[in-house]
Amino acid sequence: MKKKITIRDLAKEAGVSVTTVSQILNNKGDRFSTATQERVLALRDKYKYVPDFNARNLILKSAKTIGVLVPNIANPFFGTFVEGVQSVAREAGFIPLVFSANRDPKLEKYYLSQMIERSISGLVIASATMTTETIKEVISFNEIPYILFDQNHTQKGDRVQTNDYLGGQIAAKHLI
Repeated sequence: MKKKITIRDLAKEAGVSVTTVSQILNNKGDRFSTATQERVLALRDKYKYVPDFNARNLILKSAKTIGVLVPNIANPFFGTFVEGVQSVAREAGFIPLVFSANRDPKLEKYYLSQMIERSISGLVIASATMTTETIKEVISFNEIPYILFDQNHTQKGDRVQTNDYLGGQIAAKHLI
């Protein structure tokens, strides 16, 4: 198995600095000669170079990931919900990390802490059991933006709520 090509490898073979390679690969290399730019880009293509996700996150201080916590991914409603999150996230250049906690508060807390440890950019939490204390303890302390989505009315925070009565009326009118 070959080792992954690093930005240092590209810089060494191109005979330029890591900063030069980084700027060229990030479309900020206008100050470099056309020959240097072409050399770096040719090496990128030759070796199929892919930036290191973790190193990039350290520099940018953003993982461009959205944590999604649902009670049960097997539930068709949450499957459709996750598809919607994926669609919008992809359009914005984000990757969703989806976790199904099986309505287990301990598992929810574990997944939340793991997502925070991985420097997620924000959270969508669909939980009927998440408590305000857990939100304060795990999320708020870390200043990660989040939105709540489900029927747990004991939670405090930004939330999406549905009007089931109105939804029923719309469905009935459509069928009539």
